[in-house]
Formats: sequence, structure tokens, C-alpha cells
Amino acid sequence: MPTHSRRQSLAKQLSFPRSSLETIPFSYASVSVGTPNDPLEKKLQAISSAGFTAIELGFPDLLSFAKTYLKKEVKDDDYASLCKAGEGVKALCQKYKLAIMMLQPFSNFEGWPKGSKEREDAFTRAKGWIKIMQAVGTDMLQVLPPPSLSPPFPVTNTARSDPQTPPPYHPPKTSSPPTSPN
Repeated sequence: MPTHSRRQSLAKQLSFPRSSLETIPFSYASVSVGTPNDPLEKKLQAISSAGFTAIELGFPDLLSFAKTYLKKEVKDDDYASLCKAGEGVKALCQKYKLAIMMLQPFSNFEGWPKGSKEREDAFTRAKGWIKIMQAVGTDMLQVLPPPSLSPPFPVTNTARSDPQTPPPYHPPKTSSPPTSPN
């Protein structure tokens, strides 16, 4: 559980003034609790009970919440409905004394040629996500690099049904097994 003394200790280790860390909320990604099908309110309750003061609102959780909250199917580009649901998420977060630190993950934004359909789509999505950010009360957006700029390790199963979800990390295989310390 995050504590004030852990912040002080971290500040000393990093040679930062302690006061600079006091304003950073301890957040937890909503998508790291359960699945997108688990009720968001239960996730928020668990995050708050664990001592966190903010969440990183995952788009899959917002989309799932929107469908339940609005009692209709909501597409990932229905920004008006997502904003309305975002206001509901904001109210739930206030109930559990949580701030919404950021919306995440926004992907496939960079690298499209000027004039391309993909670039136009990326800017349309960005404008929609900014409206969602305003509805939930955050000014931070986590932007993922395009797959071509991903770290230089092998990634498998890059065909994803949800383009908002980053590919899984698969560490490089070593030529020899790790040795035992005994």
C-alpha cells in the first residue's frame, strides 16, 4: 500500500525535493484489476481500499462501463455516449475519493503519411479522446508508440481483436537455462 513514508524514501533515493513528489497521486490502472467485463465500480472500490488516490482509466473499462451505464451497445467511436459514460465514471471515482489521473492507452497515432485515411482517422480519434478526457476530468493521455517503434524484442500474436490493447510482451529466449545459485 502506498504511504507517505515511501514517498519520502523515494525522494531521498532520487535526490528530488520531497515536496515535488507530494503532488503526484498514487494511481493504479483500472485495466489491471479483473477484466473489462468486471463491474468498474468494484474495481474502483478495490483500488480505493488499497490506498491509491487515483486511477489510470483504461479505455476497455470505459467502453464496458458505457454499455452498462447507458444500457445500449456503444461503439469505440461513439464519443458523445463515451463522454456521457465518462461523466458517470467521474462521479463513481468521486464516491471512492479517486482522481482520474489519465486516460489510456491511445495507440496507432503516429507515423501516418499526410493525407492518408489512417492519419485522418488518428486525428478524429484524438479529438474524440480529448472530449472524453474533458468529461472525466483529466488532462493526461497515455500515447503508445506505433508497432514499428516498439522495443526490439520478439513479439508474437500481434493480430489483435482490440487495437487499443498493446501486444503482449514475450522476452527474448536465451540460449542456456538460468543457473541455480546452489
